Amino acid sequence: MRKLGKYYTFAIPGNSRYHHSISQSSRHPMSAEPVASDHKAFLDDYVGRLHRATAVDDGIFARISATRATWLRTRERGGRVIFVGNGGSAGIASHLAIDSAKNASVPALCFSDASMMSCLANDYGFEDWIAHAVRLNARAGDCLVAISSSGRSKNILNAVAQARTMKLDVITLSGMNADNPLRNLGDVNFWVDSRSYNIVETTHQFWMMAAIDLVIGRAEYPAS
Repeated sequence: MRKLGKYYTFAIPGNSRYHHSISQSSRHPMSAEPVASDHKAFLDDYVGRLHRATAVDDGIFARISATRATWLRTRERGGRVIFVGNGGSAGIASHLAIDSAKNASVPALCFSDASMMSCLANDYGFEDWIAHAVRLNARAGDCLVAISSSGRSKNILNAVAQARTMKLDVITLSGMNADNPLRNLGDVNFWVDSRSYNIVETTHQFWMMAAIDLVIGRAEYPAS
């Protein structure tokens, strides 16, 4: 060890065990463990389900294109895109709102503030808090994007009803059963044919990110 001013430097001998182990590990990375047959079977099936859920046809292309047109119309008339959801769908809503505003230059928001949620749920009940958030914050020209994996969340359905009374454009994303009540309530409706929450949520995010990138006109661009 040598002292340089108030700093100390340490030298590790070239033949030390530490140096040897670092050198060895950098030259010989650990090989991947073999995948258990039951894990491989599960993941083959799982990825196959995701591929089927995210497979696109002209109908999906048309809905994504219609979403883009709706968002651009919203921006042109001075409105905002409002994303709403519960749980994982709320996380997706927050992500989409950020990317819509920052990357696509389409003003957007989501109701993720804990104080707002607890206040409105306490005053009006959990089934109605999003509807009241829409009532208090939405304005003419806005668009509501309602996300519910099951399509049966009462607070999402009530929010859509509130948006309709305010004459907002509505886009819905649902999954699970084909007859879920949210599926036909929007001007543009997306439905994922899957019973897996994670696959439904992943597909919702993929389709909406595709719509955002279609607004931008590029699939690759710098983060800033």
